[in-house]
Amino acid sequence: MERRLYFVLGDLLVNAIAGVAAAFSAGLVPPSWHPLVAMPLGMCVGAASASVVALLFMPFFGAFEVMLPAMLTGMVAGKASGGSLELRQMDVESLEMPSSTWSRRSTLPARP
Repeated sequence: MERRLYFVLGDLLVNAIAGVAAAFSAGLVPPSWHPLVAMPLGMCVGAASASVVALLFMPFFGAFEVMLPAMLTGMVAGKASGGSLELRQMDVESLEMPSSTWSRRSTLPARP
C-alpha cells in the first residue's frame, strides 16, 4: 500500500467524488419504492457511478488503488442514499410507538 502523500490524498479525493456521484445517481431511484428494493438498486447504481469515477482516476493513481476503495464507497453510499429516499418521504411526527402491555417484571423468570 502506498503511503506517499500523493496517493493518500488521491484516495481521499477519489472516494469523496465516488461517494457524491453514488449519492446523486441513487437519487434516480423512485422515492415511492420500498427500502428493501431501493437499497440494493441504489447499491448497484452507486457501484456503476463509482466505476465511472474510478476509470477517470486510474491513470493517475493506478487501477487497484482506485477501483477497490471507490467501488466500496460507491456501494455503501448508494445503498445508504437509496434506502434513505423512502425515509425522507415519511412523516415522522405521525408515527406512533406501539403500545406494549408487558413490563420488565413480567419477562423475568421467577427466582427459586
